[in-house]
Amino acid sequence: MTRREPTGRDGPSWFSSVTLNGGRIGGDVYANNGGNSPGVSITSGEVVGSVFAQTAGVLMSGGTVGAIGLGRNVLTMTGGIVLGSVSAQGPTTLSGASILGDLMPVGAYANLEWHGGTVAGTLIIADALTTTIFGTNFAIDGIPFRTDRPPSLTGLITGTLEDGTLISTELLRGQDYQDSRLYFAAPVPEPSAAVLIGVGVVALAASRRTR
Repeated sequence: MTRREPTGRDGPSWFSSVTLNGGRIGGDVYANNGGNSPGVSITSGEVVGSVFAQTAGVLMSGGTVGAIGLGRNVLTMTGGIVLGSVSAQGPTTLSGASILGDLMPVGAYANLEWHGGTVAGTLIIADALTTTIFGTNFAIDGIPFRTDRPPSLTGLITGTLEDGTLISTELLRGQDYQDSRLYFAAPVPEPSAAVLIGVGVVALAASRRTR
């Protein structure tokens, strides 16, 4: 695996694997490491252009990039800012980054989980496998989401994400792609909370046996 430090020059830069901890890449970044994940790790610094990773995973926890285009590998975004859009064909987790453009899960392998962070543009679901938004009080165009009917194809999604972020994001679903499933789910319990719940259940069961 080859790692190269950013050169600061303008124009496209090619990497088999790259870690950006500060500095600036003036053009686009193309990563190809045969599917190893993450092939691109960004914690700080700036990519003025776009990050394209057709056969490499991307982990973004900070910094700023122009846009992201990802193949079928894993995209994890816990922080940072994307000035443009994000398009991903594989498993994607959004839990803290700010996307100023659109978020587009695309293709039969696209599986998006949105736990936190913001999308200022449109959530475009054209041909994705599943899209799950975690949180509470979700509504589309002011109509509370109901599990007994499919969500609207278009509208304004509002609600509170798992991390407490209030969202107001436009939704666009492809009418011709009935397999593009959209789900709203309750927040995932913290591991400590889950342990406490399990301990409580065990203690209750034990007390009943001793009576």
